[in-house]
Amino acid sequence: TGSRAGLRAPEKPLKVQNAPPEGEVTPLTIEKIPETVRKMQIEVGSFTFGRFLRITPDTRGFRIQFTYPMFEEGSTRVTPDGAKLLDLAAMVLKPYEPRVAVIELVGHSSPEEDEGGLRLSLARSHAAHRAVTRSDAVYRLDSRRLAASGRGPYDLGDDARLESGHARHRRVDFLIRLAPGPKP
Repeated sequence: TGSRAGLRAPEKPLKVQNAPPEGEVTPLTIEKIPETVRKMQIEVGSFTFGRFLRITPDTRGFRIQFTYPMFEEGSTRVTPDGAKLLDLAAMVLKPYEPRVAVIELVGHSSPEEDEGGLRLSLARSHAAHRAVTRSDAVYRLDSRRLAASGRGPYDLGDDARLESGHARHRRVDFLIRLAPGPKP
């Protein structure tokens, strides 16, 4: 079985290492984030497009950031390679989905798209939302766990000063937020 973006579904569903028993869902904790990120990095590294995903921990969970343009310039149209990246992110996140509070899709735009860039970035996050929740997705994410936001050209990476880096801002990042832990 294959998705429209060319990713093949594995012979059997992905199995999360140290996953809770079938039917039991244990929330992912901040202590497990470094180990989880390491496993995800290894998994995405086995795919051609895996080199365009950067997975990093942060204080409230972790981030999947793309280093490749996913949208046509000035548009919400996902490129064919962008569709492959979205499918890969959904595949990696699917086993963890019931263990997190929310997956925020954060749209971005390049500085050249400043005119309406904030609106464009939000529309891109909605386009990504539609892509990962579509009915024919091999790894369909639950829309009830997803949130959309846009940052426009205001959250640029280290390569923002480089001309070649501007296209990379035509992307959507995934911010994975954990459920708050028990209060001491």
